[in-house]
Amino acid sequence: MLRRFGPLVVLILVSGLIWAARSTGVANLHDSDTIAALKGLQAHPDPFYWFTHDWPLENHFYRPISTFFFQLDGWLWPGNSAGYATTNTLLCIACIWALYWFILELTATRWMAILSAALFGLWVSGNYAILGTLATFFYLATLIGGIARHRFKLREYVPAVFTSIFLGAMLMPNEPLTTRSVQWLPGRTATSMTLFALIALAAYARFERSGEQKLPESGYLDPPNAKSASFTKQIRLPFLWLTVAMIGMFAALGCHEQAVMLPACLLGVAILMKWQHFKVRWLTQILFWGGLIGYLVVRSRFVTFSASGYQLQQYRNGIGVLITLLTFIAPGFAGFKSFLNILTDPWIVWLNPGPWSYVSGGVSNVFGFLALRKRWVFAVGGYLLSLISFLPMAWMKMFEHYYFWPMAMRSLFVVVLGAAAWDLSVSGWSPRVLKAPARPDLAPGSLPHR
Repeated sequence: MLRRFGPLVVLILVSGLIWAARSTGVANLHDSDTIAALKGLQAHPDPFYWFTHDWPLENHFYRPISTFFFQLDGWLWPGNSAGYATTNTLLCIACIWALYWFILELTATRWMAILSAALFGLWVSGNYAILGTLATFFYLATLIGGIARHRFKLREYVPAVFTSIFLGAMLMPNEPLTTRSVQWLPGRTATSMTLFALIALAAYARFERSGEQKLPESGYLDPPNAKSASFTKQIRLPFLWLTVAMIGMFAALGCHEQAVMLPACLLGVAILMKWQHFKVRWLTQILFWGGLIGYLVVRSRFVTFSASGYQLQQYRNGIGVLITLLTFIAPGFAGFKSFLNILTDPWIVWLNPGPWSYVSGGVSNVFGFLALRKRWVFAVGGYLLSLISFLPMAWMKMFEHYYFWPMAMRSLFVVVLGAAAWDLSVSGWSPRVLKAPARPDLAPGSLPHR
């Protein structure tokens, strides 16, 4: 009963938190971007018009699908701010459910799927402050328990302490997602793109899961392979799921330009399925990359690739890009520039906690990544999918909704990191393993060692 309905209850609760975060004030329709979008739609109410033209803001973006969501609001509740906010909120909620589906198809592990969706839901709803509090208690409990159990045998608990510090940093989103994704109407360009991207990823993972799986070789002393029954049965109409993946990809590309990274993410899913010993049908990747080329050709016919004034204003390069990437890749190393400045200061500055916070942050990143060695498949998968989906946005001045899709991908990495931190902490709280005493003589009847 809990296995069947537990995920459903969690998803409903998280969806409720996002629903409670919606903004229904009239100010939603007074945003400058929203005003420009609605004026453009009033001038051209035909939805097919936007498949052959720049989107309503006319700043060289091809977004016919996300534009359609604005048109849908205009038909359902014209001039009603609460109605527009409802659409934004429902898109975010749908992303939570789609993420659960994707992680479930990718990992065949329900606890990973539901924890990833719940974590992302807390980020989207803005109710993640409690995660920082829990991470602090977890870190302190690991430290105190390790000292009480092992005293000065630091290697027994120090890795767990630094891994828990890294976990605390990763539990916090890089940028708040609520304002720009739930409450800002143009943020639906990113949320609708994320929804279709997750559908494409989940459908493709299901397509590859429908193929033959070659289990790793095992000895007669190894435990039997235990797979969920729902994922060992034959999946019907596998190529239907490939079609769904293609449709999802094209819909995502029609919502926001960040979706150009979706074929790379689909390739990443294929690699992850291969690491799980599935016989991946690599030729299907031609469809995704060919679809991307087709999208670019179609886009070039209707929207120029030359940069608009808005795009030139938003583009950036130099140290800002590097800091943004470091903050996303390894939060502990993001302050390297400030740390280098500290090294030139008098030694007395080390009596303050500031320099040590940089040191502990960097060290915790190292221990955190090392802790994932035994769970590397899904850890690497979540980490790289997150980085790939975010990569092109590092060269743009930051808007919070740029992080929406990447943080959905990162949730898997954080969940796997949490499991690794828990295992290390349990070891730190436990008595030290005692080796059996050496036997000077062989036991009677035992085989000689070679």
